[in-house]
Amino acid sequence: THAADVLQTVHYMLETGRVRTYLEGMEIFAMLVAAMVHDMGHDGCNNAYHKNAVTPRALQFNDQSIQENYHLSMLFSAMKDESKAINILKSFTTEEYVEIRRMMISMVLATDMSRHFVLTKEFKELAENFGANVELWNESHDQLMCTVLHACDISNPAKPLALARTWAGRCMKEFFRQGDMELERGLNVSPQCNRDTTFVPTSQVAFIKFVVFPTMEAMGDFLPEVATTCMPIIQSNLEYWTDQEAKELQQHKERMASLGFSQHSPRAAGTPRGALFAHPPFRSRTSSSHEGSPDGNDHLGEQTNHSEMNQSDCDRVGSTAPLIAVPSPAVRTKRPSGSTDRSSSLLGGVGEGCEDEEGE
Repeated sequence: THAADVLQTVHYMLETGRVRTYLEGMEIFAMLVAAMVHDMGHDGCNNAYHKNAVTPRALQFNDQSIQENYHLSMLFSAMKDESKAINILKSFTTEEYVEIRRMMISMVLATDMSRHFVLTKEFKELAENFGANVELWNESHDQLMCTVLHACDISNPAKPLALARTWAGRCMKEFFRQGDMELERGLNVSPQCNRDTTFVPTSQVAFIKFVVFPTMEAMGDFLPEVATTCMPIIQSNLEYWTDQEAKELQQHKERMASLGFSQHSPRAAGTPRGALFAHPPFRSRTSSSHEGSPDGNDHLGEQTNHSEMNQSDCDRVGSTAPLIAVPSPAVRTKRPSGSTDRSSSLLGGVGEGCEDEEGE
């Protein structure tokens, strides 16, 4: 499961990465438990979906880190239910319980992808200022724990290719399921969630280049073992997905040519929109729209500098990584029954055998 994967990765960071040398025993305990429960009760949809669909979860948490607040509320509510006998914190003193709960709340809320860029930026600044000096980090343990857990939560591309491909397939199936639900509700389809237009290799290239690579690079500057172990794997996986992207695009061009379409007609029927750019453009703060925007316009021609990707881009993406904005139209119409599902060929069999989670 994802929880077990994140738990294992946190353990790697604590032991092999030696993050434990900066933390106290209770902090390490809180990190491990937070890793296990950070997605407790997740229904397979992101925060943007809950907000736009005005679900009970969105109403309960006023659109603020909806899923993350739900996970925490579900956990601590269950712990207070004595009939469930799962309160592993009952042996701690009141003061210890309050402190562990505080740390867990802070860490789980930090897994909200809308906080990604601010979290990473602040961590890099601390790492540059404090280096490996344990004493200097004494007042910033929360920042360290939050960043490490978040990095582990998005670490799929830092795993060997076979495992990374499996997780990518599972994530995409979950996204497509959400997209189907959005279509059924008449909502704008979230980025990456339209199974007929999302180009999987391009989405993975974007996720690695703009989210995972910078995060793990910052971790590697602080933790040498991460640099020597994880970064080469991330680079290798990036090369794999870049190669897949190029192959898929070439095959598409050949298919279009065989049908008589000009190579200068990128909007020809059947074009995988996500493949139109080698690296998908993100919108600057001044851009008016992207998929899922209120005006519903398609701004495929508005290519911006990759360095302009910022917090607002991540806010629009939602909470479930790797949901990165890849160009595709804001679809509001129901997918015709019997229409071709292009996503299965793009996934290339990755993630086979996994089942989608049931919704609320």
